[in-house]
Amino acid sequence: MGYIFLFFWISIQIFWYYLLKLSSVDIKEISIPSILMAFIYMFSFVGFPILWFGLDPYRELVITDKNILYELFMYTVFAITFLIFGFILGRQFFGSLNISEYFQRDKVELGDNHNFLTFLFCVLFIFCIAILFLYISVIGFNNLAFIAAIEFVSSDISTTELRSSSTNALGNYRWYKLFMNDLLLFCYFFFFASALLKRKFFLWFLSISSILIVSFALIMSGEKGPITQILIGIFLTYYLTQKEGKINFKIIAIFAFIGFLILVPVDYLLQPTSETLLESSSSVISRVVTGQIHPMYVYFEYFPYYRDYLMGATFPNPGSVFPFEPVTITREIMAWYNPKEAESGVIGTMPAIFWIEAYINFGPYFFLAVSVFIGIGIFLINKIILLFKPNPLVISFFVWLILFYKDL
Repeated sequence: MGYIFLFFWISIQIFWYYLLKLSSVDIKEISIPSILMAFIYMFSFVGFPILWFGLDPYRELVITDKNILYELFMYTVFAITFLIFGFILGRQFFGSLNISEYFQRDKVELGDNHNFLTFLFCVLFIFCIAILFLYISVIGFNNLAFIAAIEFVSSDISTTELRSSSTNALGNYRWYKLFMNDLLLFCYFFFFASALLKRKFFLWFLSISSILIVSFALIMSGEKGPITQILIGIFLTYYLTQKEGKINFKIIAIFAFIGFLILVPVDYLLQPTSETLLESSSSVISRVVTGQIHPMYVYFEYFPYYRDYLMGATFPNPGSVFPFEPVTITREIMAWYNPKEAESGVIGTMPAIFWIEAYINFGPYFFLAVSVFIGIGIFLINKIILLFKPNPLVISFFVWLILFYKDL
């Protein structure tokens, strides 16, 4: 059975490769669909053989039911396949993407209103910093998980509890996050793209100073994932402005290795269970290749055996217009999976790939339609971006959108 599983795992990738060619999504060009596919492939598909053969010591004790794992694998195959079908339909409706042609060096320019835009982004950047200081004043500098993790101040509270209290347990955190993370990143990408296109001291000063502030803002709450946003954003911005959006696997390997060297010490500082750098290295690899399959497995354990399908209850209900109370399923599933932390007051979340929400709401089959619509929508959004002239504003927004939609 293991060899049959491995043969199918390899064969479906070849099938996807030729399907992507029909969609005009080139995996060697930077686009929203190509980066989304790369992340889904790396985080939600590559690790299946590792879990099937029990090669991950971090997961083998909890992912034990091969029937659930096989069912999850087949759902993932169909979801990715129908996502690519959505890209193909997007090409039929809206035309090919032609990324490298759009980002040709002689077409990318600052634009006539660049000085005014730079001023506006400086104002926005200062406002975001003000929100950052407000957030720190609410949480307390000594209660920031990263500050406690590096033992800058002494704290009797665990890093996990500090991370919970400064993120999920904070009522207005999503609004703080909008300014401290999302808009700060947007500003940095604009400054960096501008500096790459016009190498002036002032633009480089803005770029370097902003990356220091953004790095602190992303890591201060003790979350390890957000720091990769900067690394990926730098990579994408550079290749869109300097290399016409073309990438190759050698460059990706070098970039991945640099990212690995950065993430290992970050994991060592912020992960209480990692006592050595070797353990942190194993933890980082595990989180990349199997860390997102694990939550999917937990959802398949929970639904429909412990919880009936939710029939849309995870959807927003603004103003209580509809007769249901929205369910925050990512918190509920984490509390079910890790009851000890929940009992201690830690509020955790367990997000999963986009099609899981369709599955837990409406059961099998509905997720296929969702995958197709997501594929068409992502393709259309990318096509709309290409209607504008490439300049630092468009490039920075494009990179921000890529980072946003990769989280699907």
